[in-house]
Amino acid sequence: MHLTYHQIVGRRVVDRDNRPVGRVVDLIARSPDDRTIRVTGLLVGRRALIQRIGRDRWNLHPVVVGWSEVADLDDEHIRLRTRRDDLRRG
Repeated sequence: MHLTYHQIVGRRVVDRDNRPVGRVVDLIARSPDDRTIRVTGLLVGRRALIQRIGRDRWNLHPVVVGWSEVADLDDEHIRLRTRRDDLRRG
């Protein structure tokens, strides 16, 4: 699947029970070679946004979703395989 940064960032994320997790604020990626970038995770929610804009005075830990936790992408949502309560805080 080939998606651009702008096709992922800003999308709503819901857990397997359709409960909201937040919006994608940024991506975690790695480059296995000089031509490819692979998304390995998503930074989701308000805490990620606060950290992204550099206002993390309170040492908030954003929700980090591994790409392997993504079950489905549709036009509006990114649906996860797991429950919201089981997600890792970065």
